[in-house]
Amino acid sequence: MLPLPLVLFAAAQESPAEALLREAKALERVAESQEMQRRALPDRLAAIDEAVAKFRQARASPGADAALIDKAILTEEDLHWRAGNDWMYVGRFDKARARYETSIETCRGARDERHSRIARTRAAIAHLEIERGRLAEAEKEVEEAERELAAGAGESLQERRVHAVKAARARLDFKSGRHDAGVLHMGEAVRAAREAEMPGYAVQHVEDLGELLLDLGRADRAVAVLEEAFAWADRDDRRARVAAWLALALVRVGRAEEALAILDAEVESLLPTTSAFSHLAARALNFRVQALLALGRAEEARRVLEEQWGRFEEAGAAGRALGLGFRILVAWECGRAEEAVALREAYEQARRSLGKGPHSSVVRALGAAKVSLGLREEGLALLRRAFASCVRWIARFEGGEDVASSLGVVVRAAEDLLDVLVGREGSSDPEIAEEAFRAIEASKAEALRRALLRSSSGEPSLDPDLEERRRALYRQSSLVSARMVERRGTEKEGALRAEREDLERQAEDLERAFRTRHPLAGSVRGFDPVSLGEFQASLGSDVVALDYLVGEREVFALVVWREGARIVRVGSPGLLREACRTVGALHRDATVEAATLLDAARGLSGRLLEGPLDGLEGIRRLVVLPDGPLHTLAFEALPSPFGPGFLIEAVEVAYVPCASALLALRQGTLDPEGLRFLGVAVTEGLAATDAARDGPATLRAGLGPLPRAGEEVRAAAALAGGEPTLLLGRAATPEALEALDLRGFGILHFAAHGVPDEETPGRSGLLLHDGADPDRRAVLEARAISGLTLRADLAVLSACRTGGGRIQAGEGVRSLARSFLEAGSRSVLLTLWEVSDSVCLAFMDLFYGALREGASKGEALRRAKIESLRASGSRAGLRTPSAWAGFVLVGDAEGKIPLKGTRHERGTGSAWLVLAGLVAGGGTFLLARRGGRGASSAH
Repeated sequence: MLPLPLVLFAAAQESPAEALLREAKALERVAESQEMQRRALPDRLAAIDEAVAKFRQARASPGADAALIDKAILTEEDLHWRAGNDWMYVGRFDKARARYETSIETCRGARDERHSRIARTRAAIAHLEIERGRLAEAEKEVEEAERELAAGAGESLQERRVHAVKAARARLDFKSGRHDAGVLHMGEAVRAAREAEMPGYAVQHVEDLGELLLDLGRADRAVAVLEEAFAWADRDDRRARVAAWLALALVRVGRAEEALAILDAEVESLLPTTSAFSHLAARALNFRVQALLALGRAEEARRVLEEQWGRFEEAGAAGRALGLGFRILVAWECGRAEEAVALREAYEQARRSLGKGPHSSVVRALGAAKVSLGLREEGLALLRRAFASCVRWIARFEGGEDVASSLGVVVRAAEDLLDVLVGREGSSDPEIAEEAFRAIEASKAEALRRALLRSSSGEPSLDPDLEERRRALYRQSSLVSARMVERRGTEKEGALRAEREDLERQAEDLERAFRTRHPLAGSVRGFDPVSLGEFQASLGSDVVALDYLVGEREVFALVVWREGARIVRVGSPGLLREACRTVGALHRDATVEAATLLDAARGLSGRLLEGPLDGLEGIRRLVVLPDGPLHTLAFEALPSPFGPGFLIEAVEVAYVPCASALLALRQGTLDPEGLRFLGVAVTEGLAATDAARDGPATLRAGLGPLPRAGEEVRAAAALAGGEPTLLLGRAATPEALEALDLRGFGILHFAAHGVPDEETPGRSGLLLHDGADPDRRAVLEARAISGLTLRADLAVLSACRTGGGRIQAGEGVRSLARSFLEAGSRSVLLTLWEVSDSVCLAFMDLFYGALREGASKGEALRRAKIESLRASGSRAGLRTPSAWAGFVLVGDAEGKIPLKGTRHERGTGSAWLVLAGLVAGGGTFLLARRGGRGASSAH
């Protein structure tokens, strides 16, 4: 600090203009102070205006030189920009835009570094227009900002504010439905801010990126991004802001206890010291309440809200609206319906003040509260409104995985609506059945419907160069994954893991480019779910469909036949899951007698089948549209409601993900005479000692050899006749498949190890050989299969657990079978669990034999199962449900496939010789299963 005489001397040397500038700077510091940020908006704006007036006086003062004038202009411009931000935060968009426009006009009077400042302000105006829902105006402003940024290319990195323009582009992309691009550009905004050494802005964009990812349902990725940012955040207040969003991401991935811990440790202790106190405090309270609700601690959430309500009030109009919404949700969860309804008017008024309507979750709670108070029609209207809002929200999504991750919101809204519509005893009212069908249909398999639109829409052929790059990248990724299997514990493992992560990032960029070039690959526009009448018309007179919805509190079944429909309650989701686990375990156990299994599953069958199908007769085929845990259940092996024995003994059983998918799968025509057979078989296994420790569990456990796989494929090809194409042993490579025109094959048959990966479903696949080095293995991954163009009537996946994968609410199982449907196959024959190599050979002989005799796909599968069930002598090993029930048909079961061949003599004889070893009973059969397709040990 200068001694007082020197200060007086320096002041005496100032010109009047410099003195005014010094006073203006002091006022600017007051306007920007932490204390001023906590005060009401009028006080902050008054401080800014006082500083602006002093800067104008300084630059107009006699003796002001060009440098001083520039300094005053740029600081005045910055103050107008800050005032615009304040107005925008409280939702006064016209006043905010006026301040931003003044900021731009002020800036134009400066000599240097004005382009970047104008770009920053144009980006702010774009954000404002996005908030107003005026996306066309926002697009113009972003383009203007990008032009200004280009014009200011010579300005300093910090002044350029690249990050602000990238963030504006990201928000516009996201609001316009270009979600992948939005995530990409927000990530670029984070990197630009860090490169410019502006960590405060970098943290701000990380918060935005976390919010975007959470909106898309990508909670796992949000956790990873926020944890990384938490590590590099350079100040306690910035770490606290990241920690708050990290807490919400942890809630979304089911780690609510950890979320509460991080809020306590990283946020609460810092609230009194951070300049963003009111905003961060409200956010921390918001996320704490969500964590408590996720843990079922509604009363505690209510107490916290009451004690800390002031945090929402201090955060302004947006905070108050958010807090009122939570008070309604918590009141409903606590059983205080009257309290929830009483808060409605205040909540809607608060949201209107922001130019927004009520949130769908709050509308759902209000609708349920109204119904509980006896106001059924008013409650129904609110529940319908909430459901429609959720459906519109999902329709914005671009990528299938994002839809699948977020569809649970629609499922919950559909459950609330059905809960009121159906009544305690169910309903056969046509109008209620129609509405119930729309609700269930809209809550199911949205991502699959979009993929089927692409494969059946007649979209022009894919760009060859882009498609080749796409295939090459997935091929390289699968090879690296396979090499990781071979390099466990070596120095190369880490390098291979890093290479795979880099390939994953390249794949994301390429998929974005792919969807931009081929919008139908990720668009649902123009493809609405079918109506109940259309679905009924598609069913034969002897076909009944069972469409299930598994909610959080109740399970519903919509029964549909050609002349009518009814909806019934099935029971508790918790009890259903437990029953499915128990019965599923019995289905897979070869030592369980049929009588024991039928007795154990009778209660489950009564709920799922007997009640819903009561009074319906003459059924030939049952079409099951499963949901939740029902995707893993073999309905064929449940007790029949039509008489003694298993369900398969009475009717055919086929599965479809949703009604719209069934009708889409039947679109177009096939030329069965011109479609050939493609068979792929791999007999080699994979030793557990070679397995990568971070690979799928199937690979970590090792895989046994499949000595009969080649014989199985040759036998099927002989029955198919014609000119089959066979890829056997080391000839079975992803490259060999890609070299074929797969549209020319009507039947695809794969006899190989399945590699399910529930953590990353896109990496699930079929274990083949590496085309470049046949001694190595490669995985034909699910995401690569989805990108194929097929015209197959049937894909047979004679591999372990090809129907297995991660179950996602509403969307179903992300399985290999799903990928073949997405690629264009009309139906897929898959396995729900491990089946032995020899049983696959014998069962496929029965199935193809029935097709050869003229049975439809569904009837051929039923005949094969009944023959298995009644087998004796050398075939006795097929009798247990663990052998035959795991084979299920997904997709269109109609249609006959004209096979013109004859039985392969060697294959037929060897099948029964192998089965002769199963006569000894269940113990021997269990040993056979250990060598099954995807089994846990190797021979």
